[in-house]
Amino acid sequence: MSQLHEADILPPWAWAEVRPARLAAMLQHQESHRVRLGDGLSVLFESRETVLFRIQEVLRAEGRSGRAQVLRELAEYGPLAPSDGALTASVFVDGGSPARARRLAKALATEPGTLMICGDVVRWSGRAIRGTEDPDAAVHYLRFPVARPPAGAVLALTLEGEQVTTPLPWGVTRLPAGVVALQRAV
Repeated sequence: MSQLHEADILPPWAWAEVRPARLAAMLQHQESHRVRLGDGLSVLFESRETVLFRIQEVLRAEGRSGRAQVLRELAEYGPLAPSDGALTASVFVDGGSPARARRLAKALATEPGTLMICGDVVRWSGRAIRGTEDPDAAVHYLRFPVARPPAGAVLALTLEGEQVTTPLPWGVTRLPAGVVALQRAV
């Protein structure tokens, strides 16, 4: 269930006032939650703040502000917010050869275990968030059934028998559960 609510969304005039500060803070926040994994793949671990920011920006870009539009965006993007017991990530297929990018996109959409968080003993497979399984998409949305990965956990990509690993971004492993990384600028 989404932890985002209609009351979390600022009206356009209020968003315009706080947007410059929120944008600067969001760029820093995303830097601590993003990791590059091999050729052509980057992963942004989502937070409540990244999803709220995305919704505000979609509403701003599309010139929407009515209740129906806000509820529609909450329904679309709300499932991307991490929940108790699960991390979520936006996975960007953004480079490499076009053929490899297509294979990678298809695997992310259809093969659980393509992207995993690996601890010393346990592995958590990233599974496509329902409704986002388009094998031709350049962005994929995954849910990992782990709230707080153990120290030393890595992100592993397995494709066509090859595996690439990288440490999880520090914002995912070092912030205590429940800590809000961005202050609300009001």
